[in-house]
Amino acid sequence: MNTMYRFFIVTGLFGIVMSSIGKVYSDTLYCDISSRRTNYAHYFQMLNDTNNNGWHPAESIKITNDDTEQNFRAFCADYFTPTTTEFNNPLIGQEYDAVALNSPSMTLYTQAQKNALNSFFSHVYSTVYDVNGNIINEADSYFYQLVVWEIMHETSGTLNIADGVFGINNAATFNDPDHDRSQAYVDTDYYNNATSTMNSWLNAISGTITWESLGYDVVTNHDLTIYVAEGGQNISQTFISVVSPVVPEPATLLIFGIGITMLPCLRRVRKIVSHS
Repeated sequence: MNTMYRFFIVTGLFGIVMSSIGKVYSDTLYCDISSRRTNYAHYFQMLNDTNNNGWHPAESIKITNDDTEQNFRAFCADYFTPTTTEFNNPLIGQEYDAVALNSPSMTLYTQAQKNALNSFFSHVYSTVYDVNGNIINEADSYFYQLVVWEIMHETSGTLNIADGVFGINNAATFNDPDHDRSQAYVDTDYYNNATSTMNSWLNAISGTITWESLGYDVVTNHDLTIYVAEGGQNISQTFISVVSPVVPEPATLLIFGIGITMLPCLRRVRKIVSHS
């Protein structure tokens, strides 16, 4: 194996390894809607929304990666794009591209939005969900999704869940403890608690107050992943998760590549041994 040939092989493999870093990976995702709980306490009436008189559920979901059989918590990036029928069918699934939020190739969101999401997840996520994405604080889990939407949709320049372009309608929280939608009623106390909690988070994100003053002293940095349906974000709901896609490590690829480059040398040694 001459030197020039070896140089091109190694250079090519190095390029493969480097290109794997920051690469967009494709996963088949689905959510078994038959397993989702029905809890109408998580419905809120949205500002500036005439669809269904503004009523909309604010709840994250558990998604299954059909390729790895991994289950993880995911948050909707918007509240108006539905998921496809394939995504809601475990036998089919929807193809999604997974890309790191902080990757330069993730251009769907501004740097300010990325910073806000990173700050929010790093301080609050572990107080609402466990390491497996299971809910440990039910009330805050509804508020959590709404704050994600506020970050993604508010264009007024101020993060406030009760005011601006995006938010929830004043004193109009849908809260039905009997889970019977026909008995829906306005619960002002619930609304006040919801807005107080969410705006405290939003104020900390904006820097008006500190996270420490709210008791969120533990910081857990997450490498947030954005899952965008193949074909574009309008095809199916876009999701945000703390779970990264399972991909080959660059070091593993490099070792594999070195093994390939050594094969001609091994064959040569084998020939010498066989003739000695």
